[in-house]
Amino acid sequence: MKKLTVAVVLVVFSLLVFGCMPSQAVNQPGGLNTEQAVESDSDSSVVWKEVELTSGLQLSSLRPPFNLESHLEESDFIFKGKIVSHVSYELSWTDRDGNDFEGKAATVMTVQVLEAYLGSPSVESNQLKLYFSRHFTDYASGTFVLEDGREYVFFVSAFGERFLEESLIGTPYYKDEIEKYADMYIAGNARHTLPIENGRVAANIEYDFEGKAVSLDEPGKARELAPLSFERFQRGDPPIVEYSSYSEDYFVAALKHFWKEFNLG
Repeated sequence: MKKLTVAVVLVVFSLLVFGCMPSQAVNQPGGLNTEQAVESDSDSSVVWKEVELTSGLQLSSLRPPFNLESHLEESDFIFKGKIVSHVSYELSWTDRDGNDFEGKAATVMTVQVLEAYLGSPSVESNQLKLYFSRHFTDYASGTFVLEDGREYVFFVSAFGERFLEESLIGTPYYKDEIEKYADMYIAGNARHTLPIENGRVAANIEYDFEGKAVSLDEPGKARELAPLSFERFQRGDPPIVEYSSYSEDYFVAALKHFWKEFNLG
């Protein structure tokens, strides 16, 4: 089902989203809890330092225009889930040229699968470990809040060979090291973790195939329908033209409609 061109798009997208650079430090990471060195197949190793964070960094990010077909096609598993817990890490390693890298942010979320919509997970379990290439508390303009105990629609991908080869090139933890910690990954918290609040899903307007969704083209409307979900959008009060509010049933119907239309089943 996945095409080679989609893999290339995914790599570029991942680099754009994962490569967000801090623009303003809100708070530095808190105390270090544990440190674990994971041996790799090379002479180097990657060190996963577990850190405790109370706040994050404000990030600047560049996201390409939303493409509904590519977004669905990139996703190996789409489901409703609840974030049970998360662990924040700072990764350090020495690359194959002997250069040292320190402090790469990462989060592994434990997510309870509440309802499977489309596709299939890489492991058979009612809980998935999801890798996210930022700290849980970091945020960028136009992204949703991630919180333990809250429900979202997740669009997740498997650790395909091409993704790992391209995005992790030069690191000692190619493929196997990340898969020791996570089952699948999410590319970002703007379009890949859509919040469910008050029985409604905040999602891109392109899903509104029957014209039944409520447009969130004004910050005030977003605050009225989903105040927690749009907490970050209120910084600077920008218009929220990309998202609409759907009932859960209508959004699932939209997912299945476009999945069939794009012949992804």
